[in-house]
Amino acid sequence: MEETKKITSWQLDNLSLPGRFFHLAQAYLECSHYLLDSIIGKSMRLTFSHVQVVGFLFEHSLELFLKGAITQAESKRTNTHKLNQLYNEFKKLYPGKKFRFIGKIGEICEKDKQLPYSEFHRYPVDKSGNLWVPSFYNLHLWKSQLSFFKGDYERLIPLIKGENSCSE
Repeated sequence: MEETKKITSWQLDNLSLPGRFFHLAQAYLECSHYLLDSIIGKSMRLTFSHVQVVGFLFEHSLELFLKGAITQAESKRTNTHKLNQLYNEFKKLYPGKKFRFIGKIGEICEKDKQLPYSEFHRYPVDKSGNLWVPSFYNLHLWKSQLSFFKGDYERLIPLIKGENSCSE
C-alpha cells in the first residue's frame, strides 16, 4: 500500500503577504519549467494546447512576482492582471540596474492586442468568439527564458525584501 502524502498551508504561516506572492510565483514558474521539460523530453504530448498551459503558468508566475514586489514596497495590493501596468509600476518602485531582469520581461509584458495576456493561454477563442491569430512557440528558446527568470527571481526576491527605499 502506498504511503499517503499530505501537505498543509501551515508552511505559509510565517510568510508576509509579499512573501506569499513570491512563494506562489516561484511555484508557478517551477511547474511551468517542469511541464516544458516534460514536453521537450517527450514524456508529455507536444500539442499547442499543452504549450499554452505552460505559457499561462509562466505569465501568472510573472504577475504574482510583480504583485509581490509592489506589495513589498507599497504595503498595498493591486488587483490588476495587466502585466504591462504591473511591470511599469515595478520599474518606478525599483529603479536601478540591480533590479533589472535577465529574462526578456519587457517583451513579455508588452501589450499585444492580437494575443492578450492571460486570455490567449487560457481560452481557445478571444472574448468575441474569434479564433486566435496563428502563432508559434520556440520551445528551446522559451526554456532558456524560463531559466533566466528562475535566476532573476532567486536574485531579486532577497533584494526586494531587504530594500523598501529602492534607491541605488
